[in-house]
Amino acid sequence: MNQMPDRYVYPGFRKYILLWMKIFTPICLALSVSLYFFHGPEYSSYENFSILLPFVNLVVIYLIFGVYSIYWRFHYDEYYETQYLKTNYPKIWKKLHPWGDCSVNGFASLFFMYGKYDDGSDMDVIYIRQNQKENLKMLLWVFLLVPVSWCISTGILLVAG
Repeated sequence: MNQMPDRYVYPGFRKYILLWMKIFTPICLALSVSLYFFHGPEYSSYENFSILLPFVNLVVIYLIFGVYSIYWRFHYDEYYETQYLKTNYPKIWKKLHPWGDCSVNGFASLFFMYGKYDDGSDMDVIYIRQNQKENLKMLLWVFLLVPVSWCISTGILLVAG
């Protein structure tokens, strides 16, 4: 069975989002921890800023992903991943898109990402699977930064109280 290299190379704009998240996550967490020293009525705008910042980042990153996905989908007639699966693996494509091109079965996508629907011998399918896994990981990182940051901020504010 062929396997992708251990280190995934992020194509296109995603490498910039990854770099941004590597820089932004420590900043966000440092802002949350610094609430221990800067809390109270005189710092209410700082408290609001440090709690709102991860949510604003989430909205911006998801909008960027959404616009990029829509642009990519309608700009290129041969959307590589969908067309490759549709042409070469119609059963897998039908499971992933039960009602046509614009539909997505999320559970089937998860099963596909973890290799349930094929034997793992086609390098293009392995690349598509890896690409989808990395997108999911990145979006989950952006999403989970919000509750983690909020929990730290709330805990710090309760302790510093």
